[in-house]
Amino acid sequence: MKMEHIKGQYNWLFSSNAVLAVDEGWTWLVSGLVHALDAYENEWLLNDPVKIIGISQRMGSLSIVFLGGDYSTDAMIRCVEMASNQVCQSCASTEDVGGTFGPSIYTLCRQCWLSDEKYHFHLLSPNILSEMAAAKIEAGLLAMEEGWFKKRLQKLIARS
Repeated sequence: MKMEHIKGQYNWLFSSNAVLAVDEGWTWLVSGLVHALDAYENEWLLNDPVKIIGISQRMGSLSIVFLGGDYSTDAMIRCVEMASNQVCQSCASTEDVGGTFGPSIYTLCRQCWLSDEKYHFHLLSPNILSEMAAAKIEAGLLAMEEGWFKKRLQKLIARS
């Protein structure tokens, strides 16, 4: 799913001039987040709804700039930002994912790192997604059904 499609589907969550600059591998994280934010806001009718100003990549993880919301919406956004450190920004794999060190920082699986020469002058250091980290991420996505994040990771791993 392309970022512009997500913005069109949930246009009330985005400012009119929102900047969306995210690689394909992280679009499912953004899609899950905006779905969770929409469901949460519909249930709780927030006085100050979330308005996303921009989504980009910064220091090897998602960076989401927003206004409004409450403690729960802030937690959802921060958890998705943390989860992006465990997902390849290029292909969405969660297997053998690491962060690069060099002129730029990327979060990539070993396969994407090896297959694209533009990353070869960066060193890849492995990250490990533990069961505890997945549980903490799920806890932050309060509006999502229980086990949503773990199910999504299992689907991605099976697809790899």
